[in-house]
Amino acid sequence: MPVFDSTTLMFLVQPNAKPPNDPATGEPLTNVSQRIYRLIREIESKSQTIVIPTPALAEVLVIAKGKIDEWIFMLQQSRHFHIAGFDVDAVKTLVHVTQKIHENRVFESQSPFTKAQLKYDRQILAVALAENENTIYSDDQGIKQMERYFDVEVIQTHTLPIE
Repeated sequence: MPVFDSTTLMFLVQPNAKPPNDPATGEPLTNVSQRIYRLIREIESKSQTIVIPTPALAEVLVIAKGKIDEWIFMLQQSRHFHIAGFDVDAVKTLVHVTQKIHENRVFESQSPFTKAQLKYDRQILAVALAENENTIYSDDQGIKQMERYFDVEVIQTHTLPIE
């Protein structure tokens, strides 16, 4: 089951959200919503379920303005989505992730990322790993960087085909 982080999930809640930049041009990526909807249809056609970590869901629902219950209800009722909670298994995984990051001094000298961003990224990664999932759809550079240190593949929107 693929995992959606907030940068991918955002386009379901707000299709006209600010797109990520295309690494090839540096300009805003075009047709982002179409790419995401095509991906969802492809996932559905394979009878797979999209995992949504609760930390990613929280990030997205901040902008849902009055439609929080509506979005949660819709996601919970759909057989194509699974909201994965930040439970005890995810907590244990987060501890492992954090220890590995500190042991390897990953991200120490980086940091266009705030500590808060890194914490969300780690929680999303921990939920994915606790769910035994290793494919994350994300345009978040913090999550993309973790791909090198953990057994995950991070797929960015610019690599998704257009309709």
